[in-house]
Amino acid sequence: MKVVGDNGSMELVGEFIVISRAVAGPATSSFLLDQPDKSIAVGSVTEVRFKAAGLFRGHLRLSINGQTDTRPLVTDDENAVIFSVRSLPEFERFQLALADRMRVAAAATDGGLALAHETT
Repeated sequence: MKVVGDNGSMELVGEFIVISRAVAGPATSSFLLDQPDKSIAVGSVTEVRFKAAGLFRGHLRLSINGQTDTRPLVTDDENAVIFSVRSLPEFERFQLALADRMRVAAAATDGGLALAHETT
């Protein structure tokens, strides 16, 4: 399953999430343009922050085990994809699919996970 946002894409490939900037648009910061595709094991995701698009753009942002968020702006976060209201249904489905895979990975390793839904 793949979703395409304004500053890149996220794709579920087996037990990995691949974040790509190949489809980067105007919402892509210069920092992110230099980033190669990134593969993240689903089991290493400790938090998914989802902000639905509405009047403003939404985002899907991942926190990774062992990493601290060093980029306060979502536009500069290499583990986030920003999307418009047109893409909201696809990103909601992606978030649910990712949550299911995270539950399976957490059950297999008996680990914890956090899913956050931000409101405006």
